[in-house]
Order: sequence, then C-alpha cells, then structure tokens
Amino acid sequence: GDIGDYFYVVEDGHVAFIVDGNHVGACARGGSFGELALLYNCPRAATCVANTDCRLWKVDQHTFRQMLANNMANQQKGIHDVLRMVPFLSELDDSLIAKISDALTTVNFHEGDRIINKGDEGEVFYILREGTAKVHDIGFGDSQYVDQQLGPSDFFGERALLTGEARGANVSAVTACSCLCLSR
Repeated sequence: GDIGDYFYVVEDGHVAFIVDGNHVGACARGGSFGELALLYNCPRAATCVANTDCRLWKVDQHTFRQMLANNMANQQKGIHDVLRMVPFLSELDDSLIAKISDALTTVNFHEGDRIINKGDEGEVFYILREGTAKVHDIGFGDSQYVDQQLGPSDFFGERALLTGEARGANVSAVTACSCLCLSR
C-alpha cells in the first residue's frame, strides 16, 4: 500500500511477493519489481519480502520513465528502419511510415511453425524482423518454383493482401522468428 518510489532489479537473492497474507509470486537474480506503482502513480500492490540476503539495484521514478521513453523511441526507430528496407515503402514520407508503424503488431513464431498456409485467404503482410523463414510449395497447378530462404528485413504476404488472392505458397519458420505484421 505504500506509494511507489523506486523500481528494483534483483542482482542476487530471492524476493517473495505477498498480497493479503497470500504468496502471489517471487523473483530471483535478474528479476524485477515495482514498475506498476511507478507507471501508474498508484500504491504498491504487494509486499515484497527478501527470503535470502539480497543485493538490489533501485531506479527512481523520473529515471525509470526516462528509460522507458528512450526504449520506446529506440524501438520505433528500429521499426521505421525496417520499414524503409521494404522497397515499396522506402519512398514514403516520415508521417506515413509512422502511421504504418503504429498499425503494426509483432508476432513471434517458434522454429517449425507454419506462418502462412498455401490456399488461405491473405489477411496479413509480414516483415521478418529476426530469424529465418522458408517459402515453400510455391505456385499452383503445373507452375512450381524453387523454395526461398528469407532473413531479417525480408517480407512476404503482400500480394495476397493487395489482390485478395489465396496464398500462393507456404511459409514456415526455419528458426525462431519475430515478424512485424500489418493486417488488412
């Protein structure tokens, strides 16, 4: 119930979280707590109890918010840079890139996951941010093409999204992938 003044990162030790006498969670080395009270200017939601000797790092609210703002700005710049690598987006002005960036979601796929199924309706355009993917079973009827490997900043799914045609190939994650996604 105390007013939040710091965000804490556990360098060493173990901390338990207690609400109304009930154990509701814990963290250890590399864990953190206290961010909600700083983000929302509200009282602490839990009592934090050190179960062992602990070494903590603390960050005040002003510094914490500044770090969050810088992190968000860096993430947005990274997304804008990826969008600029897509040929048909590269010439758009900054305000349009910002609007597209705001409409994107990030979706993560595990190794082996199917990202696109051949024949499905195209609803999403993908930009591969991290990882590798394979485009396979490309084409319809007698027209078949060689599989393609995709890496960071490569994109797929734009044709079906623009034309409304069914997907013309399967796309699978070769490694864990993070994709920026734009829905219709």
